[in-house]
Amino acid sequence: MPPDFVSGFVLPMVKGGRLHVGRPVGWPALARLRRRLAHQAGGTRPEARAAAEVAQMRQLCAAAFVPDADPLPLDEPSLRLAAAAHNLLLLGHPEIARRYRDQERICALAQELADLGPPVDLREAVARYSLLARLPEVVRVEHHVSVGPNWLRFELRATGGSPSAAMRALAHLTSTPLASRRHDWWKEIGFPVCADEAIETLFCTCPLLEAMEPLRLHPPLSWRRILPVLRFPALGRAVAGRVLEMGSEPTASALATALLRFGSAGDKGAPASAEEIAFAIRFLAHVHWLHQLFGSGSEPSAGSDLAALLAAAADVEPRLVWPPDVARESGPGLKFTRTLDRLRVEAPQCVPDRYRAMRTLSVLAARS
Repeated sequence: MPPDFVSGFVLPMVKGGRLHVGRPVGWPALARLRRRLAHQAGGTRPEARAAAEVAQMRQLCAAAFVPDADPLPLDEPSLRLAAAAHNLLLLGHPEIARRYRDQERICALAQELADLGPPVDLREAVARYSLLARLPEVVRVEHHVSVGPNWLRFELRATGGSPSAAMRALAHLTSTPLASRRHDWWKEIGFPVCADEAIETLFCTCPLLEAMEPLRLHPPLSWRRILPVLRFPALGRAVAGRVLEMGSEPTASALATALLRFGSAGDKGAPASAEEIAFAIRFLAHVHWLHQLFGSGSEPSAGSDLAALLAAAADVEPRLVWPPDVARESGPGLKFTRTLDRLRVEAPQCVPDRYRAMRTLSVLAARS
């Protein structure tokens, strides 16, 4: 455990800034860190000040969901999640990436650290998310300078941090531009396959993190994990707003695809219940209503999974997609009716297989 783990990794993960990723963080190091923070609590040492700032930054994040949120200290669950996140990011280190056995050990350790179980209430769900909310923003910077003709090219590459003095000197002496590129960790770099279970465990512990990033490709989005937090009104509104921010049709379609997997036993765990599927369909219909009322107002493509779901649900049971307090003769109601009429004609022709699958889901949801 580096002596600056809180100031060098946890604080920039919460606040923003350069993350320092070092050796894997294990249980003994975590225990020593807890004792050190308890001893320094309220003091003026750098780590104590960093821990206090982390608590304040987490309070600001939590206040978006819980208005009366208190400062959130680095308790044992928080430190375990921070250590798990650190170890997962370490998997992208060029040296670790070439050693599969080391990767497996780090993944197993990250999974153990992250295994806290699902949050039991709203405050716990928000507290965990306040620590990891900016994790999807992490990028890795790569620097590159190349000189000489194609048949005899000299290159210098570096990952992370600032360009080395040698790279800057080479670029200056040869008047060659020094190229730097930022790679999104979650969407471009990704994680090795052996990390799947560790990441799924992290999402189970902090499902709001997964729900707020529905376009993440791997591991697949799981309604089984995110559905419990969507039942909290504050969190459901936040996720719906995030879907609109990322783009209603592609994001809601990704959620609809995941719902199809959830309802067809392709998701891990027991088969989805009729009530769970009905809740998910109503949530996606609610997102579409928000898009129609407050977004760009554009209509979904008939070939999308969202369109197939809306058309199938409207055919089977209109109450799955119609809010009870919206009159069909109102302006929004008439517009939605026109959209449904079009989708009910076009979706079965554009995506017949998906439409039939969504209709089967809707039949099950109508039994709730």
